[in-house]
Amino acid sequence: MIYKILIGFVIVMLLVIIYGRQSASYTQEPETHNALEVEYDSIKMYALSAVRAEFGADQWIYFGDLVNRESGWKPDAQNPTSSAMGLGQFLDSTWERVDCIKSFDPYYQIDCMVGYVALFYENPQRAIVHHNQMNWY
Repeated sequence: MIYKILIGFVIVMLLVIIYGRQSASYTQEPETHNALEVEYDSIKMYALSAVRAEFGADQWIYFGDLVNRESGWKPDAQNPTSSAMGLGQFLDSTWERVDCIKSFDPYYQIDCMVGYVALFYENPQRAIVHHNQMNWY
């Protein structure tokens, strides 16, 4: 008897799931992925890999914080009052200091930021300490 009740319950649950999904498909928008969100995730994964390789995994939190403060992870971020642009908000002179060419390529920007932080601060944690004191790095 219990076996028949359990089978009946399972059948009812399956019907609810099946018909629930069908009716939901008429009332809900299909799930889409924003291309920019996918790109930002890819940029962050690239940055994580670059930071781990250059500074070690423990420095990721500081590097991520630095990018978030400077540009909110927007590779096309542009300061309206200066030449600062990109993920790291590099000035024209900053690009030159690290032998980089001004670019909107987010992966190239990450490489340039990693090089800049290594050259001038040794690691992202020290860059954040400087940023906390001066509001720039």
